Amino acid sequence: MVSDAAYIDELNCQIRRHPTSFAGKMTQGLLDLHREAYPIDTHFDSISGRFQLGGDFEAETYEPGLSKPLPWLVVRLFRCLLPHGQNKPLFNHANREGFNLGMGGAVSCGHANLQNILGRWAGESWSVIEAEHENLKREAAENENARLCSTVSETRAAAEAGARSLIFAVEGAHCLGASPWFGSETSRKDRLANLADLKRNKGAAYITLDHYCGTDISRAGVPLNPLSPWGWRRGGLTEFGERVVERAIDLGLVIDLAHSNTRSVLDTCRIAKRRGVPVLASHAGSRRIMTGLRSVKNTYTRRMLSDAAIKAIVETGGCIGVVIGTQFLVSARFNNFRKMTDMPLSTYLDHYEKLANLIGFFGFDVDPWNHLCFGTDFDGGLASIPWEIRGARDLPLVTLAMRERGWPDERIKRVYSENFLRVWSAAETGAVAGKSGP
Repeated sequence: MVSDAAYIDELNCQIRRHPTSFAGKMTQGLLDLHREAYPIDTHFDSISGRFQLGGDFEAETYEPGLSKPLPWLVVRLFRCLLPHGQNKPLFNHANREGFNLGMGGAVSCGHANLQNILGRWAGESWSVIEAEHENLKREAAENENARLCSTVSETRAAAEAGARSLIFAVEGAHCLGASPWFGSETSRKDRLANLADLKRNKGAAYITLDHYCGTDISRAGVPLNPLSPWGWRRGGLTEFGERVVERAIDLGLVIDLAHSNTRSVLDTCRIAKRRGVPVLASHAGSRRIMTGLRSVKNTYTRRMLSDAAIKAIVETGGCIGVVIGTQFLVSARFNNFRKMTDMPLSTYLDHYEKLANLIGFFGFDVDPWNHLCFGTDFDGGLASIPWEIRGARDLPLVTLAMRERGWPDERIKRVYSENFLRVWSAAETGAVAGKSGP
């Protein structure tokens, strides 16, 4: 890796490109604070995304050529169908060097994306997750600065040793196995067995109940899978979904509600509150805050959390990470009717501060900053990221911006890592430390 002096010069060069965004410059003291805060990205798609598209996480960028027809087609479909701005749209937010330089750790999720879109027609999903886990193990073995961590204590040990932590998780309960067309207790038993394997043998930190497809477990906020027999089902958790949540809690898995609809969030939080464990929304934000001038209700608006969902998550003692993609933080059209697809870093930090104010407005008698964490969704098909940063390698500039906005060092540490580790630890032990309530 580059020396601290060269890295600081590089970050200051980035500041000079954006002279109105920062009042000061990067120093060794700020870099030391950033490392001490140990930013853990609670939802990091860069490793998984490159693996699925046949790319190398060590490479600076990944651009599939015609020799890889399916990845080539997928990337071009993304670029045609998804909104994208000027700064790092969609992909290439992080590689191995950028991860090692700018981050403390990351939760890398396994995905079954074809099954997410095509359902059972895409084939069996659990083998995809096993391959994702093996790939993360390979990345940990090849990256001399990283460790594969399956517990909070292992993650803290990595931080103390100055190593990066790689943490496994799964996005979408459809990854556990295909939902049966007409219901099958055998299928349900198989998926519950895979859920246990996810924790016991793969050391996963959490499972996200939904992604972008409907299942017989719960309902996504934005179900985009018309081929699923459950795609148009209304409501929240099913009876089987309640069994999945209870079993995940028994195993010590954190439940992630980043993609679930409000009803599913409320149903899950009711169970979590009764069981005394917190939940997580790894890469989300507030629907109320994202809507702005001439707001447009669309897929991205519905993907964010309602006030009721935020309140329910906080009542469990859980925390919420704010996704860094522009399409999730700004939903506005200007007078020329063009959609805003770029934003400054200040918009990202504004969302954190307004979300903390919203939590405080709900009347909880604890510090609302105890309930916010750091979940970027890097390389998760983001329209664009704040124009001051190039991706993971520039995250110390986020720390600089936090400091310049008056964030105390203690708050920075809590948002970057401590709040997530508290939630993960509470799930492991079954007891919430510092649980809040109205």
